[in-house]
This record gives sequence, structure tokens and C-alpha cells, in this order.
Amino acid sequence: MKQFTGKDFDFFDEFYHFLPTGPYSREKLHILMSLDPAKTELSANRYTTRPDNDYGMVWVSSYGKERVFNCALGHRPDFYEDTRMEQLLLAATQFVLGDVKTDTTPSAQLAAKK
Repeated sequence: MKQFTGKDFDFFDEFYHFLPTGPYSREKLHILMSLDPAKTELSANRYTTRPDNDYGMVWVSSYGKERVFNCALGHRPDFYEDTRMEQLLLAATQFVLGDVKTDTTPSAQLAAKK
């Protein structure tokens, strides 16, 4: 995530919708990138609107000794032509293979420590 320098950025893409009743939760996942609902147009329906306004787009987690990476972006060619996104996918591959150590502490636990 270093390539994003900790700053917001604009990006145009489709994204998967994670229902509030589904498995997506900051209690279980370490969120690396989120969509800012104030900066996008979300169609107001039960499939795209979350009451908590929490739209994680990229996350990691541990499953036993295994590593999990998820990215809800990448539906347009622009994604694969963006150097930052290429670096994200390379780092994700290295993480999943165990070549890169990454904190997978769920985001909710990290927020509680602050």
C-alpha cells in the first residue's frame, strides 16, 4: 500500500457489493482500501447501500496458517494499466505465497487499540 502514500485518490471502476448480511466485516478482515461513499454515486437499493457506509475494496486476512487477499476492483483495463494497482497485485501475490509479511489483524481490533 506504500505506493498510495496514505492519501486519498480518485479511481473509476465497478466494484463488488458486499451486503450488510454477508461475510464482509471489519471484525474479521484487515481492510487495506475502502471506497468513500461521499465521493461516489451509489444507487440507493438494498444491493449497493450499506447502513454502516463501510465499503472495503481491498483486504487481507488469515485463515489458519493460510493467507487470503481480496480485491473488489479490476473490472476495467485502466486498473491493470495503473502502476500503483500493478504493485498492489504483485505485493498481494507475494503475500499469499508467504514472501511478504503483512499484519492481518482485523481492522476493528486495530481501531480499538487506538
